[in-house]
Amino acid sequence: MAIDYVLFQGNDGIMPRSRESSPEADAKIGGGECTVDQSTPIFPSRQLGRLLMVFLMQAVELSTKKGKKTAIGSLMSQTKDIIRKELSRLLLYFLLPSTGLEQNLFAIETFNQKPSNMDTLKLLKTIGDIEQRLPCYAYFLVTSNVGVLTHNQRNELAGFIDRLDLCNFEIIRPGANLSTDTKDRMKKSMEEWGKKFQLDRREWLKKEGRAFQRVLHRLDLLSRKLSSLAMEFTQTVNNDQNRLRKKLLKYMKSQMSDRLQVKKSWQLLISQLSHERGVWHCAELSPHSWQLDPTEGPSRQRCRLSRCHLKLDRRFFLPEQQSSHADGARHEPPLSFLFHDDKLGLDSAAVIYKLHTSENIEYTCMCRHVTPQTTTSGVLLMGQTVLYYVADEAVLEDNYTQALLGNCDDLFMTLPHDDIIEFRKQWYLLRDEALEIFLSNGKTCLLALNSAKDRDELHQKLMSLDLPNVQSADNLQHAQLLWLEGSMTNFEYLMHLNKMAGRSFNDLMQYPVFPFILSQYTESTLDLEKPSSYRTLSKTISTQFKEQEDKYIQLYQLLIEQKLTSSATPDILLEPYHYTNHYSNVATVLQFLVRLPPFTQMFIDFQDKNFDCADRMFHSIQISYNLVTKMSMTDSKELIPEFFYLPEFLENSEGFNFGVRQNGQVVSDVNLPPWCQNNARLFTLIHRQALESELVTRSLASWIDLVFGYKQRGKAAIDAVNVFRPLMYFGIDVDAIQDELTRKAVKTMIRTHGQTPKQLFKNPHPSPQIRPRPAPTKNKPSPLPQISGLRWGDYVGSPDCPNPVIVSCESWKVEVSSLVALPTGEVYGLGSNCCFLVKQKGIKLMQPIGLNWAAVLSWGHRDSIIRLKNNQKRPPVNFLHWNPTNQVTCAASLTNCCQIYFGTELGNIVALSTRLNSSKPSHLQVFDHHIQLFGHRGRVSCLCICQAFSILVSASLDSTCIIWDLNRLCYVRSISDHRGNVRALCVSNCSGDIASVSDTDDGGSCLMIHTVNARFIAKVLSPDRILCVTFSPRPEGQSVNVIAGGLSNGRIRLWSSWDLTPVRDLVPSKAPSPVLSVAFGQDGQNLFSLVRGLLTIWGHRSSNQRTKKFSFIPLL
Repeated sequence: MAIDYVLFQGNDGIMPRSRESSPEADAKIGGGECTVDQSTPIFPSRQLGRLLMVFLMQAVELSTKKGKKTAIGSLMSQTKDIIRKELSRLLLYFLLPSTGLEQNLFAIETFNQKPSNMDTLKLLKTIGDIEQRLPCYAYFLVTSNVGVLTHNQRNELAGFIDRLDLCNFEIIRPGANLSTDTKDRMKKSMEEWGKKFQLDRREWLKKEGRAFQRVLHRLDLLSRKLSSLAMEFTQTVNNDQNRLRKKLLKYMKSQMSDRLQVKKSWQLLISQLSHERGVWHCAELSPHSWQLDPTEGPSRQRCRLSRCHLKLDRRFFLPEQQSSHADGARHEPPLSFLFHDDKLGLDSAAVIYKLHTSENIEYTCMCRHVTPQTTTSGVLLMGQTVLYYVADEAVLEDNYTQALLGNCDDLFMTLPHDDIIEFRKQWYLLRDEALEIFLSNGKTCLLALNSAKDRDELHQKLMSLDLPNVQSADNLQHAQLLWLEGSMTNFEYLMHLNKMAGRSFNDLMQYPVFPFILSQYTESTLDLEKPSSYRTLSKTISTQFKEQEDKYIQLYQLLIEQKLTSSATPDILLEPYHYTNHYSNVATVLQFLVRLPPFTQMFIDFQDKNFDCADRMFHSIQISYNLVTKMSMTDSKELIPEFFYLPEFLENSEGFNFGVRQNGQVVSDVNLPPWCQNNARLFTLIHRQALESELVTRSLASWIDLVFGYKQRGKAAIDAVNVFRPLMYFGIDVDAIQDELTRKAVKTMIRTHGQTPKQLFKNPHPSPQIRPRPAPTKNKPSPLPQISGLRWGDYVGSPDCPNPVIVSCESWKVEVSSLVALPTGEVYGLGSNCCFLVKQKGIKLMQPIGLNWAAVLSWGHRDSIIRLKNNQKRPPVNFLHWNPTNQVTCAASLTNCCQIYFGTELGNIVALSTRLNSSKPSHLQVFDHHIQLFGHRGRVSCLCICQAFSILVSASLDSTCIIWDLNRLCYVRSISDHRGNVRALCVSNCSGDIASVSDTDDGGSCLMIHTVNARFIAKVLSPDRILCVTFSPRPEGQSVNVIAGGLSNGRIRLWSSWDLTPVRDLVPSKAPSPVLSVAFGQDGQNLFSLVRGLLTIWGHRSSNQRTKKFSFIPLL
C-alpha cells in the first residue's frame, strides 16, 4: 500500500477523495505533466518514496544473501518476489520525467552507491517491462536535461547507463544517431506506458475511494442512533421546560389576576361608596365638573355628561370660579394609593395585558387608536371572546393599573365579541386604512392601521369571528328608500349618510356635518311654514347672497389665470378653488364645542395654550350665520349635529373666562335667538323641528348633492360654486411630493383644514313625496305660542290627529298589573311582582328585527326564591335564592339579557350578569359575581332602563331618583327635587328625558321632568294621584311627544314633554277606576291602559289613515 500511495497519490502526499478522478485531471505522464487534486497533506510522499527505495534495495540484498539467515533475512527471502516487484515499480516511478529531476537523480545515485546493486538490477531485469523502460527513461533523462545537469550528475547518469549495459540491458547512448522510426517508436512506447500508469492510478483511486467511504460511513448507523437519542433527550428537556414555563406563566397570571381582581373589587367598592350619596364621600377629592361622555345614543347622539376633573389653569376661569380650581392640579381619586404600582420597565405594553387574560390571543396587529383628544399607537389583540386594544404608553404610566381597571379608554379598551354590532372601513388623514368598531353599549373605537392591506386583513379577521350580535352592513339604497317613504327622519338620514361617508365623532377632522337650516335669528317669533325663515339648501352656505357668490366665482377665475401663468409652485397647490376653508374642520368643531369639556382643553391646545380673541369666539348664532353668508370670504362652515340635540354645548356651565368683546359684552353663554327665549333646550328642540319641516324635507336632497352627492366634484361642483382646495379631497398621494417642506405643509393642511366626505351618490338625489298632513283640529294647543308650524306628531292623543277613541276593551279574570311595550310592536301584560325578560334578534337601520327568547321573572314568593317562566305550557323553574332579610321590590332587564337589576327593601340595587344557556332549566346562566349599587336610603320603588342612552334610573321612597351608568355600573347623579316618595318613573327612548312622580302632602302627586343629565325642566301638581307614566315614542323633530299619566280617577292625562303643559285627558266610558299601567305601542298609534281586570286600547281613526293592528299578549 505504501508503494501504491507513493506512485498513485503523487508527490504531494494527499489522501484520496471520495469522488473518482476524471481523465482530464489525471497526470499526463508521457508529456511530463502530473496534475493531482489539492487537499490537506498528511506526510511528504517524496521522503517516503526515498525511504522505501533504500529499504527495498536492502531487503533484496538480504533476500539474496547466502549462509545462515536471521529472522529478518528469512522473512525477506520468503517475500523476495514481492519485494523485487515493488522495487521495480518504485524504480520506474522514480525515473519518470514527471517525478522530477531530483527524484530521478536520487534513484540513479542510490543504485550507483554499491557494486552489489548490479546484482539487484539483474534480478529486476526479468520483472515486467523494466528491461525496455529503464534504457528509455535513462536516455530521455540525459537528453531532456542537457543544459541543467552538472558535471557530476552527468557522470552519475553515464555510470548508471554503463551498469545497465553490464547487466545486458539494451541501452541507448546519448548522442547516438537514432532514426526517425526509432524515435517515434520510443515516443509511442512512452505514451503507452503513461496511459497504463494512468489507468492503474484511476483503478487505485477508485479502490481507495471505496475503502475511504467504507471507513467514513462505518459509524453512520451508530451516528443516527446517537442523533435520535439526542433529539429525544432534547425534546424531553424542551417539553419539561415548556411545562414549567407554562406553570410559571399560569402562576404569574393567577397572581396578577388575583391582585387585579382585588383592585377591581376595591375600585368598585370605592366608586359605589365615595360618590355624593355614598358613605365615603369626600367633597374635596370628588370631581365637580362635567364633560361630554363618548357613549352614543339613538342615531349616534352623544347627550350624556360624566363627571371629571378639569386640569386647567385658574386663568381660564371666571374670577368667581377660580377658587374651586387648582392650577392644572392632578386630582387623585379617594384611596388612590391602593392602585399604585411600580413601573415594570417592559418594552411592550401588550405583555402586561396578555398576562392578565386567560384567553388565547389568535391575532395581533399594530394600529393607532384615534380619539378627539389624541391618537395613540398600540396593538390590537384578538382573543377568543374579546378584542383588546393596548396602547404603547400604558406601561409608561406610573399607575398602569388604572388602564387595566378600564379607567383610561384611550390607553386600554375591552371590546367583547358579544357587544360588537358593527364594524366598517373608514378613512383617516385621507388614506383608506382605518376601521371603526361600534358596540351595543354606545361605545365606538376608531383604529388607523399602517396600510390598507393591514386594515383589510383585520376586517377579514373580524368577518371570520363568530359575532352573535353583529348587524348586516347598512345598505345605502335601503336607507334612502326608508327616508323617501318617510320611515326615517331627516336627522336620522343625515347621521346615516355621515356614517356611510366616513364621518366619525372620534376624528375631529372628519366630524359629522349638518347644514345651517334657519336664516331668521333676530325676531321674537318664528314661522316654520314660511320659506323666508330658511336658508337656501340648493346653494352652499357661503353663496346665499348673489354678491357673495360673484366674489367666489371671481376668485376661481383668478386662480385659473394664476395656474396658467405660474410654473414654480407644485401642481397640487395650483388647482383653482372657491373656498380656502372647508365647511367642517378642526377649528370649526372646537369653536362650536369650546364650552363643553373635554373640547375646552382641545381648543386651548389648538390655540397655543390660550382661548382665542373674544370677538372671534363663537358667541352668537346670528353673528356666525352672518359671517358665513355675507360678512367673510374665509368662513364657510356648516353646523355640527349637536345643534339639534345637545343644549349643554351652548351654555358656559363651567364658568370659563372667554374675555370681553370690543363692544364691552362679556362672552359666556351663546347668544340665542329671541324666539327661543334664551333657552338652550328650547333652541335645540325648535331647531330639530325646523330640520324636520316639510320645506326642509323637500329641499334637503339638494344639500345632500352638494356634500355627499354628484355636486361634490367635477363640473357639477364648479357650476354649483362648491370647489374646495384639492388637499381637502380623497386621492392625494402625499408621499409622492418630493419637496420635504411642501410635503410637511400638505400634511398639516390635511390635519387641520378639513376633509371632504366620501362621495356617496353620482346622480342627483331624489326628493321624498310629502304626505298631506291631516287637517288641524279646532282649538289645537300650540307647544310654544311664539313658534308657528310646530308639529305635535302622529300618535294617539296628539292634537294634530283626530280625537282618540276606544277601539277595544278586554276583560281578564286574573289580575294584570303592568304593561310592557316592546320595540318589536308587541305589548305584554304582566302580573304583580313580575319582570319581562327578552332577547332581541337585532336592529337594522334603527328598526328592531324580532325576538329570540322571552321569559317572565317573578319574585315575592314565601320561600324567597326568584322563579323564571320561559314556556307558557310549563310551570316556572327556580332561578335564584334570595336573601329573605332584604326582599326584592322591583326588577328590570336589558333587552339582550346580559344583566338583570333588582331593587330591594334596604335601598340597594343588585346587578346580576347573565347569559343565555339552553342547557340550564331556565335557559339563563347567572355568573357568580354580583354588583351592589348603593345610593338610596329608602326602599327602591321602581327601576327603569333606557338602553338607548345606556342609563338605569332608580326611584326610591327617600324622595330621590338616581341615574346609573349601565356601561360602568356606577353612580352618575341624583334628582333630588322631589319632596315626597317617588312612586312612578319613566325614561324616553327618544330624548332620554326622565319623568318621575312623587307624593304630595295633600294626597295628590307631583310630576317632574328632567333631562338625561338630571337638569330640571318643569313640574306640575295633580290633585289626583298619578299612578303610572309613559312617553309617546315618536321621533324627535317630527313630534312634540307627550307624557301619558294614569290617574287615580280613571283618566289618562297627557302633558307636553317640552314643558308639562296639559294637552288633553282621555276619559273612560265605564265607571272610573284607578289606572294601574299605561303603555304606547311601538308606533304610537295605540295607547294601552290597564285597570283592574280591564284592558282598554285607545286609538284614532282618520279618513286617510287606516288603524294599524296591535298585538296584546297576557303573560299571567
